[in-house]
Amino acid sequence: RCDFAITTRAIDALAQLLRTAIGGNGGARMTGGGFGGAVVAVMPQSAVTDVRSLVMAGYRTPADQPPLIMVETAQGGASLLQS
Repeated sequence: RCDFAITTRAIDALAQLLRTAIGGNGGARMTGGGFGGAVVAVMPQSAVTDVRSLVMAGYRTPADQPPLIMVETAQGGASLLQS
């Protein structure tokens, strides 16, 4: 974000919201670059439902849409969570 100036305010806000929600049990950062990129967060699986709820309540895309949240696990399983 600071070195290359390739994020957007929305992505920075989402990363900060995630970092706050996760606390000291993981982290979040922008990834992908260009046109804002995406945010990747790492947390215990037990925190996913609560963090997802906080993001859905506290963040909207610049187009005023709910965010697309994808959950990946270390075992390689994936699921798409939508409201």
